[in-house]
Amino acid sequence: MADSNAGVTPPLRCTYPAFSSITFTDAARTRALVPVTVGYSGATAVLEKRDGRWIVTALVNQWIT
Repeated sequence: MADSNAGVTPPLRCTYPAFSSITFTDAARTRALVPVTVGYSGATAVLEKRDGRWIVTALVNQWIT
Protein backbone atom coordinates (compact mmCIF):
# COMPACT_ATOMS: atom_id res chain seq x y z
CA MET A 1 0.00 0.00 0.00
CA ALA A 2 1.40 3.42 -0.97
CA ASP A 3 1.93 6.09 1.69
CA SER A 4 -0.55 8.91 1.03
CA ASN A 5 1.67 11.36 2.96
CA ALA A 6 4.84 10.67 0.96
CA GLY A 7 6.64 13.89 0.13
CA VAL A 8 4.46 16.02 2.42
CA THR A 9 6.29 18.21 4.92
CA PRO A 10 4.69 18.06 8.37
CA PRO A 11 3.64 21.39 9.93
CA LEU A 12 6.18 23.14 12.14
CA ARG A 13 5.66 22.48 15.82
CA CYS A 14 6.86 24.70 18.63
CA THR A 15 8.84 22.58 21.04
CA TYR A 16 10.99 23.55 23.98
CA PRO A 17 13.47 25.03 24.41
CA ALA A 18 12.15 28.01 22.46
CA PHE A 19 14.39 30.72 21.05
CA SER A 20 13.81 33.73 18.83
CA SER A 21 17.25 35.19 18.17
CA ILE A 22 20.85 34.23 17.51
CA THR A 23 23.76 36.60 18.11
CA PHE A 24 26.97 35.59 16.36
CA THR A 25 30.05 36.54 18.35
CA ASP A 26 32.70 36.16 15.64
CA ALA A 27 33.05 37.15 11.98
CA ALA A 28 33.30 33.51 10.85
CA ARG A 29 29.91 32.79 12.50
CA THR A 30 31.21 29.76 14.35
CA ARG A 31 30.25 31.01 17.83
CA ALA A 32 26.90 32.31 18.97
CA LEU A 33 24.75 33.28 21.94
CA VAL A 34 21.15 32.06 21.96
CA PRO A 35 18.67 33.07 24.67
CA VAL A 36 16.39 30.08 25.35
CA THR A 37 13.28 29.60 27.47
CA VAL A 38 11.62 26.48 28.85
CA GLY A 39 8.33 27.28 30.51
CA TYR A 40 9.03 29.95 33.13
CA SER A 41 12.82 29.68 33.12
CA GLY A 42 15.64 30.30 30.72
CA ALA A 43 19.31 30.91 30.06
CA THR A 44 21.68 32.02 27.34
CA ALA A 45 23.15 29.06 25.49
CA VAL A 46 26.73 29.49 24.28
CA LEU A 47 27.13 27.58 21.00
CA GLU A 48 30.17 26.68 18.94
CA LYS A 49 30.21 25.15 15.46
CA ARG A 50 32.48 22.08 15.38
CA ASP A 51 32.84 19.85 12.34
CA GLY A 52 29.71 21.38 10.80
CA ARG A 53 27.52 20.82 13.89
CA TRP A 54 26.39 23.31 16.53
CA ILE A 55 27.36 22.27 20.07
CA VAL A 56 26.14 23.90 23.29
CA THR A 57 29.29 24.57 25.29
CA ALA A 58 27.78 26.45 28.26
CA LEU A 59 24.63 27.90 29.79
CA VAL A 60 24.98 31.38 31.28
CA ASN A 61 22.61 34.02 32.66
CA GLN A 62 20.16 31.43 34.01
CA TRP A 63 16.87 32.75 35.40
CA ILE A 64 13.56 31.53 36.86
CA THR A 65 10.35 33.53 37.25
